[in-house]
Amino acid sequence: MVPTGPDAPIRSVQYFRPNPGQGAAFQALLRSDVLPAWQKAKQAGHIAGAGVATTAQGMPGLYIIWVHYPNLAALDRGNMLQETMGATTYSLFLLRVAHMGHVEAARVTGAGGPPDQGFAVGAAGGSALT
Repeated sequence: MVPTGPDAPIRSVQYFRPNPGQGAAFQALLRSDVLPAWQKAKQAGHIAGAGVATTAQGMPGLYIIWVHYPNLAALDRGNMLQETMGATTYSLFLLRVAHMGHVEAARVTGAGGPPDQGFAVGAAGGSALT
C-alpha cells in the first residue's frame, strides 16, 4: 500500500479476479512490479496513494485495487503504470496479468464518495454512469 494524503479527490478502482490457483502469483506480481511503480509515481507527484484489498463477502476472491489521484490533470496524464514502468516493461506486465485472471469491473469516482458510484467499465468493455 502507498498511503494516501487527505488531498486526493479522484479514485480509480479495479476489481480483479484471479484464475484458480493464481492468487499467490498475482500477489507476488503486485509486490514485485506494481508497488515499486506506485511508489515511484507518488514520489513524482503523479498519484496521491494506492492500495489493494481482498474481498471476503459479497464478491469473495476479488482483489480491489485502487489509486488516488491528486486532481483530474494527473488522471488525464494517461496510464500511470505504463508511464512509470516504461512501454516495454508494461507490455510484458500485461501479458503476465492476462494469464493470472481478469478485471471484472473498473470505475473512477470522487475519493470521498461511495466506491460503487461513478463512471464504471464492465468486463465486456461497456460503460455506464452509476
